[in-house]
Amino acid sequence: MTSKTKCLIIGIDGLDADLLSHFKDQLPNFNKLMQKSSSIRMTSVFPPDSPTAWASIYTGLNPAKHGVVSFKDSRTRSKVGEYLDYVGNIVGRAFWDYAGRHNKKCCIIFPHLAYPPWPINGIMVSRTTEVDLRKFDLKTYPTNIPLGCNPAEVMPITSFPSNPYQIIQPTKKLILNEVKLGLRFLNNYDWNLFFIYFSSLDNIQHVFWNELENYGGDKKYKSTIFNFYRFYDKYVIGKFLKYIDENTVFIVLSDHGHGLRPCKLVNINEFLARAGLLKVKIKRHNFYDPSYTMEFVKKKTTKIISEKRIIAKMASKFLSLFPQALGIYTVSSPIDWENTVAYLADCSAGLKAYSYAGIKVQQGLSPSLYEKTRQSIVNMLKQIKNPFSSEKIVEWVMKREDLYKGPYLSKYPDIIFKLKDEWGVGWEVGDSLYGKSISHKLFPGNHRQESAVLIAYHPSREFLQLRQPTLTDVAPTILSLLGIDNYNLHTFDGENILRYNSQT
Repeated sequence: MTSKTKCLIIGIDGLDADLLSHFKDQLPNFNKLMQKSSSIRMTSVFPPDSPTAWASIYTGLNPAKHGVVSFKDSRTRSKVGEYLDYVGNIVGRAFWDYAGRHNKKCCIIFPHLAYPPWPINGIMVSRTTEVDLRKFDLKTYPTNIPLGCNPAEVMPITSFPSNPYQIIQPTKKLILNEVKLGLRFLNNYDWNLFFIYFSSLDNIQHVFWNELENYGGDKKYKSTIFNFYRFYDKYVIGKFLKYIDENTVFIVLSDHGHGLRPCKLVNINEFLARAGLLKVKIKRHNFYDPSYTMEFVKKKTTKIISEKRIIAKMASKFLSLFPQALGIYTVSSPIDWENTVAYLADCSAGLKAYSYAGIKVQQGLSPSLYEKTRQSIVNMLKQIKNPFSSEKIVEWVMKREDLYKGPYLSKYPDIIFKLKDEWGVGWEVGDSLYGKSISHKLFPGNHRQESAVLIAYHPSREFLQLRQPTLTDVAPTILSLLGIDNYNLHTFDGENILRYNSQT
């Protein structure tokens, strides 16, 4: 890696290391890259949500330091897409900002979350990707840069299709348009660092994961995800790979992996209630009790939204117009706050069954009682078992400061945990400890922390990874590839993890 080295980086949201390995023999371009990379697996952040993860990729910081993280609970009024308010946390702190300060020309296309664009040493094309939450827009820096296309041609596809099968061809067309625009900038502008982001694979996997052959899906669509991996291989990786020469390193990376969203639930608020740490206002399980009635309505509404995509589409449109409405849903809880010590928090306010979440402990406890309570909850969570076996279902649990350090650590619940992949976190209280997810049909695909991707390729040299990378290693690794080893500008949580293999 010298000061003359260039980096061409492809970011693909949700690209999964396990699927790449499984499909590699039918993905000639990915396979070519993988043959020169000692490993492709990278560990994402916690939680492995796209805004949180990409912010760590850009900045080289853990989420407690960049602050792009959002947990929701029944005590706080939440709003849809609140992470969009945190864009300022990464302005001027991304790897391309540091590269630019070392006189590297940067061409940055569609970086997730990074909208609107800001001044850099080069060109930045930013768009809104959450088209279900806000109006689509595209801006550039400098402002007079011609796109060579209609902005509508690169508008992301909805995450709430009323008929999911109707988004397959439009998604492929979108990807081709993104490639066309990216190649135009690649060829027409001087650059040392080129980055382009693709969002569509994540959406496809969310919608079609249950169609995979392993899960008994519709035979007609069981190859949808595989076909998109082939599509990316041919029309994204293949197209950009043609521009890699002896002075250029080609990097392909993702923010998280993908898997099946849990169908089975353990209701953590009910678990806390049985431990005497959470109290509910429900006194009677009938419609004469307002708290019971509210919970009944919420459950039925969620079920209808999950089973009827047209209703889900309408709900997403309503929340895009009134994002604060989510707060009404979250705070309309049956929990008796005056007599509750601890309660659940996750990244979706219970709308999705994540396998990862946290527990908040009420403020006002003495320091010694606070620590005693947290340790007690940690110990009890470790003992939760599958009701049909003796297998423990909590993969890990810890106090938040044992995971990260940083000025935004208070955005995390006091205790964080991860269940085994087949189990999700439920919010119900006052009923069974275990249950089934009612949101699984709407988004059967789920993010995985342990199977993000990092592939580095050079035409005549082979890279060795010093260890399995994490997202915070990406920024310092890119800067090192560009010959910037003395940062002097920033302290990263990660480090350069690539070395050339001396045998090649």
